[in-house]
Amino acid sequence: MRLWIKSNGAFQLLITGVAVSLLAVFLKDIEITLPSMSGGPLFSQVPLNIVLSLAPVIYFSRFRDENSVLGSIVASRETFRIEALTPLLVVFSGTASLVVMSVIAVPASWTVIQNLTLLSGIQMTASTILPPKNASLAPATWVLVAALFGNDFQNGTIRWWAFVIDSEPSLEGWGLSVIVLAIGIISSSSLSRAWRYRLFLRNK
Repeated sequence: MRLWIKSNGAFQLLITGVAVSLLAVFLKDIEITLPSMSGGPLFSQVPLNIVLSLAPVIYFSRFRDENSVLGSIVASRETFRIEALTPLLVVFSGTASLVVMSVIAVPASWTVIQNLTLLSGIQMTASTILPPKNASLAPATWVLVAALFGNDFQNGTIRWWAFVIDSEPSLEGWGLSVIVLAIGIISSSSLSRAWRYRLFLRNK
């Protein structure tokens, strides 16, 4: 069990989820300036939390080096399905942290959990067609596109699909995040051993 936890980075993912959630609470009002390509001002302000939300998926992609990928090839179907869900540990530990903070009357920032849910789903889906070390490019691209094109300056709002740059969670955001996460779970846990081997060769 200890070997499995170490090889899949389970403990590190749990700690990462807690750290990201706690940092999001204290940094939720901090914004960064990025170029805007959606008309209006040349630059726009977006929450720093988008960077925090990206950190866990980038870490997980880098952690899945050649050794861990090779291990997933020879793993049984049941073991592989469990290992395919390890990115969810970040969402689980982050959610648990915010629940505890809510109980002790500390205002929680649920936007980061919404974003983690979406970006984890994107990363899990991308890992079925890209080498694991490159799978984080997909969620990073999503965040970049949202930051560049997500502001609707004409109406003074944020486009519904770009909710990762919003400071508050939305119903549409939760819906899309859950759908993308479900797609990620199904796709990443159903890879054949032959396709896993192909991804391993691309990872070299």
